[in-house]
Amino acid sequence: MVEETRNSVSGQARVGTVVQAGSVGEVHFHQSADTGPEITAFQLPPGAAHFVDRDTEQASVARVVQEHRGTGRAVGGVAAERPLVVAVHGLRGVGKTALGVRLARGLAEEFPDALRFVDLDDHRRDGGVETAEVLGELLRSLGVRPDWVEPAYAGRRRQYWARTQGRRLVLVVDNVRFGLELEQLMPASADSVVIAIGQGRLDDLKGGADLEIPLGPLGDEHAAQLLRAIADDPRFSTEPAAAEALARACGGLPAALEVAGEWLRKHRRRTLMRLVAQLTDELAERGLPLVEAVWDAAYGDLGPDAARLYRLLAVHPARISCRRLLPHCSARARTPPMTLWKSWSGPVCCCQGGAAARRCTICSGPMQCAAHGVTAGRPRPLRHAGG
Repeated sequence: MVEETRNSVSGQARVGTVVQAGSVGEVHFHQSADTGPEITAFQLPPGAAHFVDRDTEQASVARVVQEHRGTGRAVGGVAAERPLVVAVHGLRGVGKTALGVRLARGLAEEFPDALRFVDLDDHRRDGGVETAEVLGELLRSLGVRPDWVEPAYAGRRRQYWARTQGRRLVLVVDNVRFGLELEQLMPASADSVVIAIGQGRLDDLKGGADLEIPLGPLGDEHAAQLLRAIADDPRFSTEPAAAEALARACGGLPAALEVAGEWLRKHRRRTLMRLVAQLTDELAERGLPLVEAVWDAAYGDLGPDAARLYRLLAVHPARISCRRLLPHCSARARTPPMTLWKSWSGPVCCCQGGAAARRCTICSGPMQCAAHGVTAGRPRPLRHAGG
């Protein structure tokens, strides 16, 4: 009787394909090398469509960067053991982010390893920043595979230090509120530059900033120049006095000038004098600062649905994407609410209850609402608490 032969694979092995051979000498495995995600050096948002002035600020940054690189020492003659820190601060809408991005673009040739931008408000929860989330975003942008990113903050920070050590990079951090938020994102390279953007000084930053740039509003001449570039309107030549008055009404704030320019493009058949008179009437009737009248004039162009949506933004607890709002805007709206909304970085409702509080037209609750108050029975456009 012929003995039956059976082939089997035993043990704990998980087997896909089995090859039976009499004698095996050497086994070679060939596979393509896993190089990981491609690292793109340039990762900055688009620059401003129109940019004027700020020559003094740009020259100051260029000088300090050259000093830092040329001598290997930070400002003040102290040995550089951390990145060069440039802090840009000023009013909301004054053009801080546009300047910060422009500064980073200007440093691209001197810092070729990486240019990165992160907006802390995109990662802010209940006022605090999810730093581990920010580090994860930066690590992936620096070539770390998603499945290799450490799960906890401490591990991600060590990975970040290892990835940035010795690199010549520029990191732009927007909407910084506290020094600690910036310290946790510092690259581990003295050959790098960090541009911090916020509304206030970072006095609690360890070691302070190497260069402080307090950014003020544009002067009248540059404000008029920016408005002219945005509007691209022949009325500026025929009515120069009215054009200058409108530019002054914006208070030198590029965000307000942007809104005013778009407003002009929507009313090309009206004279500038008539439009400026409309703003002046707003000022006299309601006692508003003139720049407030610019916001309100744009708000007045919203259709009923878009206006209500714009007012409701103040009570939404999280950051809002304009892209998600677009499908909900009425087709009848002559001006989308994002025209005004994009000037602020996030909704904040500043309602406080009290005996003298009035009933809010948005929240329908007994509260004094600073973000969306009521004047003469008319709902006002939103105002961000920060500016």
